[in-house]
Amino acid sequence: MGKAVEICNACKSFGSLKANEDVCFDLNYGEVHALIGENGAGKTTLMRLLYGMYAPDNGIILVDGKPCVTSVKSSIRAGVGMVHQNFMQITHMSIVENIILGNVPRSRLGCVDYAKASEDIRTLATKLRMKVRPSQLLKDLSMGERQKIEIVKALYQGAKIFIFDEPTAVLTPRESRELFEIIQTLKDDGKAIIYISHKLNEVIAVADRTTVMRRGLVVGKWDSMQGVTREKLAAAMIGKAGFEMIESRHHTVGE
Repeated sequence: MGKAVEICNACKSFGSLKANEDVCFDLNYGEVHALIGENGAGKTTLMRLLYGMYAPDNGIILVDGKPCVTSVKSSIRAGVGMVHQNFMQITHMSIVENIILGNVPRSRLGCVDYAKASEDIRTLATKLRMKVRPSQLLKDLSMGERQKIEIVKALYQGAKIFIFDEPTAVLTPRESRELFEIIQTLKDDGKAIIYISHKLNEVIAVADRTTVMRRGLVVGKWDSMQGVTREKLAAAMIGKAGFEMIESRHHTVGE
């Protein structure tokens, strides 16, 4: 369905720590591409580069073939949405107030058009088979419900590329199943999805492709999940002997 993201030879250091070193990663529309690795592997840093939270020291980041990511705002404008592990929400405010922050609709008189925003939010939620009450306060919601609001907010902002960072870390098993259904709906709608996790059974269940990182490097890739086991993924993550590592090499954009 077309290339959504291309990251080529991305580098990011924090002092002497090389968080990302010549990392290459790509994502297509209509797929789930898992990014896995142990804590400190560089996964979240790479996604923060894509989301504009960090600037790369070197390398190229393309969205829809264009180098348009220079800040969080530019990334959102390009259609990238990130569902953080720690939700970026103000809990004493309502659902609608949280969702329209930074993107406030105005009436003809210049007032905040809460009615239109609420209608748009309900429409987006319905597409994901979710029910929301826009006036409800976030503090009254469960963690799973709050995460769903983050997804609706990304859609409200025009996201077509989703980054899920350890999305089931705070969810119950039932909420996790509901999240997987939402991810499948987004995928079926042609959205591009990056799924960061260390829960390997989840990765096998939801991913179409998987990239493995360790110590800031890409050390393995599967372009199909057929025949991929939890043991193979774990071996790649920890560098267990017998796993055939791929060489880190420089790539040309579009290669």
